[in-house]
Amino acid sequence: MKIIKKVIIALLVVLPEKSFVFLRKKLNKKCKYRLDYIWFLRFKKNFSKINENEFTKKMIISKGAFEYKKVNVCFINNMVALGCYALANKMIPVFDVSFDNDNLWNLYFEQPFRETREQCKSILCNQNDFYYFTPHWGCVYKIDELLFWNAVFKKMVCFNDKMESYCKADLKETLPKGKKILGVLYRGTDYTTLKPKGHPVQPELDELFEKVDDFVNKYDVDYIYLATEEKRIFKLFSNRYRGKVIQNTREYIDDVYYNNNCSYIGEVDKMIDVKDSMKTYLSSMNILSKCDYLVAGNCGGTLLASIWNGGNYIKAFIFDKGVYE
Repeated sequence: MKIIKKVIIALLVVLPEKSFVFLRKKLNKKCKYRLDYIWFLRFKKNFSKINENEFTKKMIISKGAFEYKKVNVCFINNMVALGCYALANKMIPVFDVSFDNDNLWNLYFEQPFRETREQCKSILCNQNDFYYFTPHWGCVYKIDELLFWNAVFKKMVCFNDKMESYCKADLKETLPKGKKILGVLYRGTDYTTLKPKGHPVQPELDELFEKVDDFVNKYDVDYIYLATEEKRIFKLFSNRYRGKVIQNTREYIDDVYYNNNCSYIGEVDKMIDVKDSMKTYLSSMNILSKCDYLVAGNCGGTLLASIWNGGNYIKAFIFDKGVYE
C-alpha cells in the first residue's frame, strides 16, 4: 500500500500544470486538502523556475494563524507559508499584518518582489494558515529541506535598509575576523519552564556543556558565540570557558521573567521595549547563522539560523530529543 501511495504521489508531482489544476477542481474538499501536500511538493520542485515578473495579481496578507503582536519566528514562518501559497497561485505576496498601527513585517524586512508588485491587481488573501508550506523543526535535520527554505528566504525574507545596517554593524562588532567560532543556542525561560506540548525537548545544561566541550576540543574553537535570553546562562558559560564567550548587544530578560513570576514570554513583552528586543534577537540569529560551527537545542531560533545559514556550517549538532508530551 505504501509503495502504491508513493507511486501515485510521484505521478501527481510531475503531472502537467493544467491537468493538475483540472483534477483539483473536480475533487471534493476533503480530497483537495489531501492534494495540497502534492501541491507543495510541486511548488518545491518548480520553485527555481518561478518568474514573478509574469504575475499580474498580488495577494494582500492581512492576517495570520494567530493574533500577532510582535515579530517572532512563528510569525515569520506563517508569513512565508502564506507567501509561498501566493506564489503557488501565481500572485505576489504583500505582508500587511498590523499591530498597534505598525505593519509588523515592515519593521524589520523589505516587502518581497517590490518592483513587480506595483503593477499588479490586489487580491485579499482569504487564507490565514497553510501548514504544508511552512518551515518546521524537522527541517534542521534534512539538508534538502534547509536548502529549499534558504532559497525561499533569500527571495522573501530580506532585512530592510535600516535593519540591514544594524545587523552588519552588530556582526562586525561581535564576531572576530579570521577566528573559528562555535555558535551555541540555549533556549530557557518559558520554554524549559512550561515544556510546551508538541515542541522539541531542550537539552539539559549538562548535556549542552558536554557537546560544547567536544566541539571546543575537537575543532580547536577560538570563541563561542552564545545566543540565549538568560544572563544566568551567559555567566555559567563565561565561567566555564574563560575568555572564549562572546555576545552581541542585548538585554537579557530572565530577571524580568523570573522576578515577576511570568509564565509566557508574552507577559515579559509588556515590561520591555518589544521592538528593540526583537531587533537584537533577529540580529543575534543572523550572527548565529554566520558562525563556523553550531551546537543547539531545536527551537524557532535554531530553525531560523539554520535556514539563513543554508547548510554552510562546517559541523552542526542539533539535539533531537523528541517533543514535550
